[in-house]
Amino acid sequence: MNRKIFFAARQFVRFVATIIEDKMATVRKRSTRQRKAILEVLEEFGRPLAFDEIFNGAKERCPGIGERTVFRNLSEMVDEMELARVHYPGQPNRYELPSPTGSHHLHFICRVCNQVYSLPFETPDLKDSIPKHPDFVYEGEEVILFGHCRECGTSTGGTPS
Repeated sequence: MNRKIFFAARQFVRFVATIIEDKMATVRKRSTRQRKAILEVLEEFGRPLAFDEIFNGAKERCPGIGERTVFRNLSEMVDEMELARVHYPGQPNRYELPSPTGSHHLHFICRVCNQVYSLPFETPDLKDSIPKHPDFVYEGEEVILFGHCRECGTSTGGTPS
């Protein structure tokens, strides 16, 4: 009798866990006008955007949206891997849509306008080609290309390479 109760209880727990998982997936992937506005802004610009850029664009699409709502949604969307956070020293956090292939791609920072652009190239794996140092354990690398964008190259008299 105890064995039957045990198996029935275990089956009930699995059933409840399935219901909870389904509900959590629905809540996590909820689609609100605020999230839709944030995604539209990121899709329109097609590059990593700072909070202010996202907020201003979202506000145009959804006039009543507040800064806290945008910040909360960005944090949740990063946690849910719907967005990627891009951070470089001396730069504000930026947010972008993840790469369709899931690979890490290169970024370019314009030194004139300070914009960050995504480049459609995979980041080369450098970690294994750098000699090992006895005092450090390498965990990863970050490749940043910088210079000036087409618009700034034209305005400063230079030409983009």
